[in-house]
Amino acid sequence: MATIKDVARLAGVSAMTVSRAINTPDQVSPKTQSRIQTAIDKLDYRPNFLARSLVRRYSKLVGVLYTNGYNETYIKQISGIEKTAKERNYEIILSNVTNYESLVSGVDTLGSMQVDGYIILPLELDNINTLSKGEQSYNDLLKAYDFLDSYFNAPDSKPCVFIGTEIQAHHVRHVIMDYFQGGGMALSILLEAGVQNVALLTSHWDKGIWKIRTDAYIKGMRDAGYEKYIRVERTESSVEGGYDCMCNLLEKKNLPDAFLCGNDYMAIGALQALLQAGVKVPQEIKIVGQDGLDLGGMIYPKLTTVDMQGVKSGEEAMKLLQMAIEDTNEEQNNVIITPKNIIRHTT
Repeated sequence: MATIKDVARLAGVSAMTVSRAINTPDQVSPKTQSRIQTAIDKLDYRPNFLARSLVRRYSKLVGVLYTNGYNETYIKQISGIEKTAKERNYEIILSNVTNYESLVSGVDTLGSMQVDGYIILPLELDNINTLSKGEQSYNDLLKAYDFLDSYFNAPDSKPCVFIGTEIQAHHVRHVIMDYFQGGGMALSILLEAGVQNVALLTSHWDKGIWKIRTDAYIKGMRDAGYEKYIRVERTESSVEGGYDCMCNLLEKKNLPDAFLCGNDYMAIGALQALLQAGVKVPQEIKIVGQDGLDLGGMIYPKLTTVDMQGVKSGEEAMKLLQMAIEDTNEEQNNVIITPKNIIRHTT
């Protein structure tokens, strides 16, 4: 394994100059920086972050805890975190958590690696969206947030940024996803198209984000004077859940003029069921999803949705965390992410 002395020797500079090029590149001339970078690339040199943390205030490591690595929204958030971290000379360490025990272990492990701070994505523990096991998973989720609240309230805890969830711990900042506004925007797409009879197809789990989006739908329908059309169909929050629910509704031959779906995955499943049954979308039934998944633009017809801007939320989380780590004079503690409509072909 190459050392900093090997890089210095190949670049024809001192080890101290290599160190400056890595840690404070603005103090090294572009020409020397280029020569050192060429040597680093050739030798595949990797700085020892833990050793670096002993001689300066930061390790430049950020721990990122996430759940459900199959969800495109979370993948986008991680992408935004990583992009901004690299721009600011930080590295991220990912820890996938699936239940309460792995969350506690993940936080402790990242702490032992001397991370400067944490970013925690929305927690979606195992089975949270499964009807038969959802209650126990939800209880574990509450326990997980109690643990995090206690952990980040400790006087010596590292700073943390939560995406999408708010807790009031002393060392925590927030990137707030405005799910209520997004739900209202999604419904407005249909109402502005002249549709009155809009049903909501959403998760059976009426808590957290799901309750927020349901509340937005109900308020929007009431405000528009369409209270008599309010109708909520519940299923598992997946492509399969949306497909199965729509198949059951098709059998009953009791369909509205449009469906607002709790997320894009359910919308895609519902769309598949409708097309399979020969229903024309959007001519006979319109569909709108929520989240803004790229997957929605890869199917036919392309899914109209509301983009919750996952990449931007990750970028803003990393910016907030850097402020907290480096104790800048900026007092910003929260960032609110504004959703945006993506009008495609299902409306």
